[in-house]
Amino acid sequence: MKPAEFAASSPTSNLFSSALQHTVFNAALNALFRLSTFILNAWVLHHVTKSVLGQAAQLTLLYSTVTFFAREPFRKACVSAPSTQSQLRSLIDLLWLAPWFGLAWSVVLIPLWSLSLPTMEVCLYAGSAMVELLTEPLQILLQIHLVMGRRVAAEGWAQLARCVFVGVGVTLSHSPDWSIRVYSVGQLIYGCVLLAVMWAGARRMIRPGAEGGERRLAGLLGVPLVSPNLLRLPWHFARSALTVGSASSIETASPDSNSEPLDPAQTALVRSFLGQCAVKQLLTEGEKYVLTFTNLLSLAEQGLLDSVSNLGSLAARLLFQPVEEGAYHFFGKSLRRGQAPEQQDPDRVTLAGIYLRGALRLVSLIGWSVALFSVPYSTQLLHLYSGATLSEGEGPNLLRLFSCYVLLLAWNGVSEAFMFATMSRVEVDSHNRRLVGYSVAFLATAVAATTAIRRIGPALFGVGEELACAGFVLANCVNIGLRAASSLVFAGRYVLGKDDVDGVVGWLLPCRQVRLVMIGAFVVTCYSNLAFTGDHRPSSQLCHLTMGANAFLLVVTACLAFESDLSTLASQLPAINRLKSSVIGRHANRLLLAVHSLAAVGLLLCLLLRSFSSKF
Repeated sequence: MKPAEFAASSPTSNLFSSALQHTVFNAALNALFRLSTFILNAWVLHHVTKSVLGQAAQLTLLYSTVTFFAREPFRKACVSAPSTQSQLRSLIDLLWLAPWFGLAWSVVLIPLWSLSLPTMEVCLYAGSAMVELLTEPLQILLQIHLVMGRRVAAEGWAQLARCVFVGVGVTLSHSPDWSIRVYSVGQLIYGCVLLAVMWAGARRMIRPGAEGGERRLAGLLGVPLVSPNLLRLPWHFARSALTVGSASSIETASPDSNSEPLDPAQTALVRSFLGQCAVKQLLTEGEKYVLTFTNLLSLAEQGLLDSVSNLGSLAARLLFQPVEEGAYHFFGKSLRRGQAPEQQDPDRVTLAGIYLRGALRLVSLIGWSVALFSVPYSTQLLHLYSGATLSEGEGPNLLRLFSCYVLLLAWNGVSEAFMFATMSRVEVDSHNRRLVGYSVAFLATAVAATTAIRRIGPALFGVGEELACAGFVLANCVNIGLRAASSLVFAGRYVLGKDDVDGVVGWLLPCRQVRLVMIGAFVVTCYSNLAFTGDHRPSSQLCHLTMGANAFLLVVTACLAFESDLSTLASQLPAINRLKSSVIGRHANRLLLAVHSLAAVGLLLCLLLRSFSSKF
């Protein structure tokens, strides 16, 4: 099937279009709320010290550990909508294990974090995680039915409430102790708002007569969303873990059995993903665990690393995450887990390959753009984000290095989503063992690089000891690079039918025309950085920014004009097709030329202002 042929109406192409529309909607709504919280976070960073940021980073690690281990196995294992009422009831019972998992992890982790942090703040963060996990069954049910907007909106309002409270609190507080207390209460407010918005929305969405996308939830009518076996679920899960034997017994177990509330096959899959998630969490957040329980970095250095990581991964949170979630659910619904491509519908395999190539090309272009513009604009971005707190010292160099990690994240996210959506349970277990080796490489790289930079960096390279935290960024690059290589090899072998390295690399690189434009933009913006940043007058900084705006517009225009995979994805969006047939679409080239002209005129005016003004 050629890319142009998949526009025909069919269940598979409709699933493709639906998944893509929800991905775009999810990304747009996510970006709207994230940008508002980004502005509020920037305000907060102007009023706290790096040590407070370091404590907040350690508390956030506790929160993310509890929520990740409690919900990620269920999100990975439950991707298909149940076909019968009994399967739906069994699924709801399984999902209500997530809060129990969270409670167990909280009991284990609170004493560990209390060794170095105030117990009150530790309990507040753990309590916030528990409150949030009460929404997890509903969130997964909405994801299964591709109703994702409710979750994004709820998370957005919760983030907004937290940031407003923290912003006001740290502005009024006059002590670091009170600042960290404000952070903790703000996190609890986040969980409470999320719980209220999610369940209030659920009462409206799951009702007779629901319209639009909510009609996909009609199968939930008459089924209690709170498990009647809630108090007995841990006992049933433990007994299932002890009694389930071989993989064959799992595969032949009946999901409709009335003797047990939990489906044995899904329960076994959750256990498999629990092991995989443990290794993945160590790979993703391993440096934070090392920092929390060792003295490799001071609290101030931890605060610098965490703040730069949050800023550098903004593209990942805004754009990569929605694309990865949409890709995972599309692959999970269009392909059967654990079956070879020869055993599946060829049209579905072809569409999965088209979606994979298009999504990889999209996130790769974003990653390349981040890496390109981070070199000349890191100092200005950090100064705008946090003032002198992060922009002075080694913060800009750390952000430049982090942009390489963002590019690797772009390659890994979608390919790993494809791999986990199509792997069998045996393959997941095998991949878990492979990830253990990656975690060892990560920890060894982190310790060695951090120690080396701290000892010889100032003498050989003239960098401050503060850049020692770059060792953890390098270690992250190593582990995410190894993971990306594994998932890309798997995806290439599945889609292309052979080990075609050139074909897989072609998914990751821009086309020749876009590469030339990016190289030109990089040279021009780096020259602008050298020419203008030494002059601290506002007009010079404005010239540098407008130069970057012109270069960015050229890169975007080149991507739209020459990247055919993006055009293939865009053709599946009804809104894009309507836009093409509208007045705006018919005159798109003229509008684009007008935007470029305005940007060029703006740059010219800035240069003239700088030439004729000695103060501005």
